[in-house]
Amino acid sequence: MRGARYDVVVQNGNSSLASRSVTMAKKCVTVLRAVEHECRCAVDGTSHFRLDFIDENGYWSDFRATLTDAFGNLSECDFSDAPTEEHTLAVNDAGMRGNTAVLRIVCTTTETTEDGSGEREYLLYESEVSI
Repeated sequence: MRGARYDVVVQNGNSSLASRSVTMAKKCVTVLRAVEHECRCAVDGTSHFRLDFIDENGYWSDFRATLTDAFGNLSECDFSDAPTEEHTLAVNDAGMRGNTAVLRIVCTTTETTEDGSGEREYLLYESEVSI
């Protein structure tokens, strides 16, 4: 990843004493930008979701999603192989009941925190969704 290039010149009056080109490192970004989700239970019996994120640091891996209704019925999937593709969670085949469930998306992160902890499970997204 390239940053901005600058030419630094030390001058005495109109005379150049020294010059050097320097490149400032570009700060890498890791951020979840959006989660799209839609229940298509009447069509195919599943809830569809997709992540929109940037992970220039390479911190995130091992992506997993769960959908849990108010009665404790659970549907889950691992989507580590293609985290930005559209994925589905079973609703009808998982015996989901009610009109809503909690969509929870987690991953493993290697980002170091202020307390020095390293690799750990990281909650990317959690929201009540319609089913």
